Amino acid sequence: MAYKKYKILLIVNIDHSYDKLSYYDDWVKAFVEHKKIKVKLINFTELDNECDEYDFIFLHHSTNADSIDPLLKIEKFIYSRKEEVLVFIGNEFNNIFSPIGDRRKILKRMNISYVCSQLMNEAAQFLWSDVSKKKVILCPPALNTNNFFVQKKFDDRKIDIGFKGIKYYSYIGDTERNSMVNKFSKIKGLNISIDFKRYDAKNWSIFLNSCKSVISSEAGSYFVDIDDKIIRDILSKIKSKTSKFIIPRSKFDKLFYNLPVSFKNLIKFFLKKSPISHSNLVFEDAEFEKFYKSYFDSLTYPPIYFKCISSRNFDAIGTKTVQILLEGKYNNILKPNEHYLSLKKDYSNFKEILEYIKDNNKVKKITEQAFSFVKENHLYKNRVDHIIKEIIS
Repeated sequence: MAYKKYKILLIVNIDHSYDKLSYYDDWVKAFVEHKKIKVKLINFTELDNECDEYDFIFLHHSTNADSIDPLLKIEKFIYSRKEEVLVFIGNEFNNIFSPIGDRRKILKRMNISYVCSQLMNEAAQFLWSDVSKKKVILCPPALNTNNFFVQKKFDDRKIDIGFKGIKYYSYIGDTERNSMVNKFSKIKGLNISIDFKRYDAKNWSIFLNSCKSVISSEAGSYFVDIDDKIIRDILSKIKSKTSKFIIPRSKFDKLFYNLPVSFKNLIKFFLKKSPISHSNLVFEDAEFEKFYKSYFDSLTYPPIYFKCISSRNFDAIGTKTVQILLEGKYNNILKPNEHYLSLKKDYSNFKEILEYIKDNNKVKKITEQAFSFVKENHLYKNRVDHIIKEIIS
């Protein structure tokens, strides 16, 4: 049966700082490979000469996750267009570099028809329902089986527990994952590989295939507000409490991202000891740790749950690596102790989990259950199918 093939202009932000965010590329490939759509991929800096007509214009996560500058450029382009616009929201927390309030204002001016959110429904509607002219579409990450698949048999994996990822900035208001990493890094008697670094998709997949288990948690923050009041308050207090000169973020940051890890760590070390810091580093600085703890301890948890499942959770499932996840909701997609091992926030079952992962048969059962479930329901193809259905219905 013949079907209409929809033409889509997919606008991205091609930036080297995104090399280690594999889910950005996963979404692009999912659209490019989908049989029901024909996609033209374009960098937001190259829109001036774009004059073809499309059925829809999609704005990728990278256009808004860490800066509003791409949106401001795209906004001028959108004014001259007739197509309906769909935007994928990246980093749905109060990001100091791309504030939610600023993103909301720009997107409202752009008359966005559809907002794709990675959050659960209540949180997504709270943040974006008045931004989207038509509807908010729930679009959590998924599994890319082309990147994340079994390369090494479980019994041949040498690492018992692994973790690679960035250290959460304290302004996010969540120390749970950082604390979890510290807790597991002190384990004796098991082969562990745990540190704060990030891999690109290829090396992340290789690492997962070297691990029997990995630790992780949900993405995002418990504390999210629509006008960025919390983060503005924090920034105000920083300025009043620190004697350091803080270098603002700029286009030259890209040079830093491309430096060798060892050299970047050396720069960070000297900046922490000096009277100078950088906007990206100030939240890692020990000078502020006590302040953040006292600040967030005084806040009441909001009634809306803003945490969400991470692409990392699906990557591990694709490689059949069992996950030890801090208890949470995970968008109500994954079920505790069926698709992953659930670690209590008070660590009351910590020893029990360490014993559990020593039983290869039990661990293999969970990885197989998780893989079968995700392969059937949560591939990126399923996400694109869902989006197409939502925007043409």
